[in-house]
Amino acid sequence: MKQQVKTRNKGFTLIELMVAMVVSIIVVAAIYSVYVSQTRVQITHEITLELQESLRAALSIMASEIRTAGADPRESAGAGILKAKADELWFTRDVTGGDIDGRPTFDGTTDNPSENIRYRICPDGHLGRDIQGNDNDNDLEILLDNVGALNFVYLDRNDDPINDPNDNIEKIRSITVTILAESGQSDRGFLSRYRDDRDYENAWGEPLLLAQNDNVRRLQLSTNVTCRNLAAD
Repeated sequence: MKQQVKTRNKGFTLIELMVAMVVSIIVVAAIYSVYVSQTRVQITHEITLELQESLRAALSIMASEIRTAGADPRESAGAGILKAKADELWFTRDVTGGDIDGRPTFDGTTDNPSENIRYRICPDGHLGRDIQGNDNDNDLEILLDNVGALNFVYLDRNDDPINDPNDNIEKIRSITVTILAESGQSDRGFLSRYRDDRDYENAWGEPLLLAQNDNVRRLQLSTNVTCRNLAAD
């Protein structure tokens, strides 16, 4: 009579289970780390791209208008810069009137819309623009949302900054415009570790905004505009 041999299927030991769990945790952690990193890069790219597009558009509009400050083809409008402050620019120009045989004419005044223009930051923190010479900040139209700083540097014919430009308007030949735009919301949470601890300055080292130590993303751009209608010395 043959003796029956009993066999027993052995399961996983505790050590094997623990090793498998550790390996699984490492794999999941690696996948999660890659996901978080890629998502963070995507979020940063989207925020930066949006800031760049809106900021460049606002600067383009400003540069186009500032370039014609003082335009006075009939020399009877008295056009020029009315206010030249570090955080505010106000100027007039004669650029409309009508046309004769397809050629533009000018009426010798600065009374038409878009001939009396003022820029400054609105009370609610947006870049404001007025095109009818209104000095009420609450009536400014929004040109760009969420602006941390707006700065004007006024240069003379030698491209040197002018001291007390508002008292020396006749010396202004060009203007450097700097805008510091903000994302408008905090960039934080489990997908982000961003913190803005930077001090912002203009091209001449003058402070624009001290470090806010927050999670708001900011982008600073500048452009230099030659006021071709302001008389040379």
